[in-house]
Amino acid sequence: MYYILRYPYILLMGIITGISKFIPVVGPWIVYGALESWTY
Repeated sequence: MYYILRYPYILLMGIITGISKFIPVVGPWIVYGALESWTY
């Protein structure tokens, strides 16, 4: 699969890894902001 779809496969893996690294950083802040907005 890696050799059949070289560039699309690399691009897809790049997007998946980017999202998987981006969500753990932003996710807790979204939940924290939602809780703060509910308390106030």
